[in-house]
Amino acid sequence: YATDTFQSRFQSFNPDGTLREIVGVFGHDLGELDTPVGVTLLSSPARLAVASVNGPNVQIFRLDDAQPAIPEVVVSPASLDLGSVPVGERSDPAVVTLENTGTVPVGIYGIDSPDLFQVQTTCGDGLSPGESCTATVVFEPARAGRAVGTLRFRCSGQGDQTVILEARGTELGAAMAAISEGSVDFGTVPVGRTSTAHTLAVTNTGGVQLNVSSVLLGGAEASQFTIESDACAGASLGAGETCTIGVAFAPTGEGRHTAVLTVESNSAGGPLTVELEGEGGGAAAIPTVGEWGMALLVLLLGVFGWSSLRRGRPATALALVVLLATAGVALAVDPPHWYFGMDCASCHTGHNAAGGNLTVSAGNVNLCQSCHNAGGLASALPINSSDRAVPGQAGTSHRFDMPIDVAHQGAQMPTNPEMAKRIMNGNVVCSTCHDQHTARASNRGRLRVSTPERLTSFGSTGQVSVGGSYTGSGGSSYLIEITIADAHFRYSKDGGSTWAGEADIGTGVPLDNGLTVTFSGGTFALGERWRFTASYPFLRAALDQGDNTTGDRFCRDCHSLWTMDSNAVEVFDWNWKSHPVGVALNANGRGYDRTAPLDGNGAVQGSGGGDSNTSDDLRLDAGGLVQCLTCHGVHYTDSNTLTEDGP
Repeated sequence: YATDTFQSRFQSFNPDGTLREIVGVFGHDLGELDTPVGVTLLSSPARLAVASVNGPNVQIFRLDDAQPAIPEVVVSPASLDLGSVPVGERSDPAVVTLENTGTVPVGIYGIDSPDLFQVQTTCGDGLSPGESCTATVVFEPARAGRAVGTLRFRCSGQGDQTVILEARGTELGAAMAAISEGSVDFGTVPVGRTSTAHTLAVTNTGGVQLNVSSVLLGGAEASQFTIESDACAGASLGAGETCTIGVAFAPTGEGRHTAVLTVESNSAGGPLTVELEGEGGGAAAIPTVGEWGMALLVLLLGVFGWSSLRRGRPATALALVVLLATAGVALAVDPPHWYFGMDCASCHTGHNAAGGNLTVSAGNVNLCQSCHNAGGLASALPINSSDRAVPGQAGTSHRFDMPIDVAHQGAQMPTNPEMAKRIMNGNVVCSTCHDQHTARASNRGRLRVSTPERLTSFGSTGQVSVGGSYTGSGGSSYLIEITIADAHFRYSKDGGSTWAGEADIGTGVPLDNGLTVTFSGGTFALGERWRFTASYPFLRAALDQGDNTTGDRFCRDCHSLWTMDSNAVEVFDWNWKSHPVGVALNANGRGYDRTAPLDGNGAVQGSGGGDSNTSDDLRLDAGGLVQCLTCHGVHYTDSNTLTEDGP
């Protein structure tokens, strides 16, 4: 062994079997090191896998400097459902295999089996490369009910290998449901088409009447599938009787789509589930408006480009080619306007459009209100025409679908060209102020994180909540899925196409962009899903900031007829005057003498003062200047003068 000072790489395993690797300079009087456990000599070339500690010195059997190989082990299957078993009887045995697929030995430090299952194993204390062992699992219920547990192999190198076990105990003579298939793959179906319906049969295999209460599609992509026929929901089946359900695949986008069909009943075995999947193909797809627009743009640019080239205008042709290559960039849409089944076709259509810009509804306001109503997809943020404000009289929202030129309110056509071209028939509409495609943090709108919505019904009683401070530059959608009951979860930001690594269920568990998630108040079943979004208002320009000459102008753009200068407002000249805007508090020395304003209730603002209600705080801009939104809200105000108080 070595007693001199040297630098070496060695590998050790923690007591739970997970890999620990330490690289450093070790030797006499260099300090103590946490004691590694076990000693393993790896195959040729000879390498030391684990060292031990002798007093204050680390004595390392140093054979060479090569990087040690990491053990590799695979367990299959990853989950096991032993079905429904009457109380007092035994299930058919099911086999789990653990295999060493690597080039070095794997140590097995123990096998943990859940109490409700019986496990017999051929596994010893380790596996050589290429070797495998098995565990045979049997379920023998002592009482009725669902049983879920984890079979855990404690292995060196890669850590624990787990298998989720599930089964159900049933009472003798109870109603029992069975379904003809546990999964259906519809293959490839062109986008915009609907597959032939696939028939599923539900049978009462028990001894008493089976009452089917509901048949539902679940999962983030449930909208990609349809129930074409349902003779089961509400049906009562005697022993041996059968009902049928017809399910079809109707993809609206390319790629792989999945969902779950759930049949709820009084079956002692619990709900029946069928995994549905299919591939959306593009060959015969019906284009969305984005695709129609892109196809038209490609055609026009191609024609003009070819024409320009033939006429001896290569520079024009090159510019058109650049436009053609970059045209698709502008079609990006931020969540929640692109979110779990909502896409271009939700607002646009390629043929027989009711409104301009190929929209499915006539009129911009009508289109927005088709979702932003009490029963719509955006029911949390309803926009009702009856809420339009008449200053000093009624209303809680900025006026919309109303004339822009209102002199006594200081309003006129905006100078921002993107806002100006969205004044429709002389009226302010939703799209005048809102860009329905892009939610940018740089526009300084207030962040909104939606309350997590549960998508599935697998029996969870717990709640999921979101915390932290979102730091993303645009909107994001999140899908949370339980991967081990009451233990682990994962999350996706693209509707389930890709997933981040698993994490433990707990309090304040970090996601990304500064967000955290907390699981509380009950149980969390395997496969349960929640979804939420973090997004900014879809603003067409940056909110007011800075002075009235060089600063960003949003409210001040349309309302520029008002005199806003802190000195000019004190002079009576028959012009419309405003409280000073774009200036610091008490800018001319003859007004407000506080360093920070009180809130709308006259109390010191925020949590540091005497008023716990922060929704009516008067907010200065980042430079400490008064702006329109210091005192006024835009939507969801609680007074008819549009004062600042609302979500």
